Amino acid sequence: ERRRALRELRAIERQDNQGYLGYFSDQIDAATNAFSAGKADQALRIWRDMYTRYPDLCLISVKAFGLLIDLGRHDEADVLIQEGRRRYPRHRQLFAALFARVAYHRGDLDEALNRCEKLRRTFSQVADGYGIAATCLSDLGRQDEAEAMLELGVQKLPKNFDLSMRYAQAATRRLDWLQGLQRWE
Repeated sequence: ERRRALRELRAIERQDNQGYLGYFSDQIDAATNAFSAGKADQALRIWRDMYTRYPDLCLISVKAFGLLIDLGRHDEADVLIQEGRRRYPRHRQLFAALFARVAYHRGDLDEALNRCEKLRRTFSQVADGYGIAATCLSDLGRQDEAEAMLELGVQKLPKNFDLSMRYAQAATRRLDWLQGLQRWE
């Protein structure tokens, strides 16, 4: 009976949150625009207000997490990812990708590479596992490995525009025009 009652409460809570989804999304967009305009304090204030009002929406929103990461709140994002994993186990791949993104933005490239490896092992169809790893490798000056990672990503996810574009850009950066042209096509 307790399980049934908890399921019913969660269902009611989801319905309540759905009614405010448009407002929530608009506020996160406003906070993102404030951050882009150099008003980080205002953006963080809006984010915190949304988290206070709608913690469940914040825990499963890529945009909300993206803003928190951009604001440099990496430790806070890690804690919320752990909370999200506990409360929303069916969103595991979202949290795994965000976990890797946080490490990259924190500047811990080795940790980001480890998290990307786990992401690729567990969810091979998530583009961030390849894209973030390639960016980390490139930042470490390991261009050949970065391009190989993009190639692996393109092989696994041939319809992913971002990975395909970055793979083509890698060839043109090397001034390999023939390979670049083939990849762009």
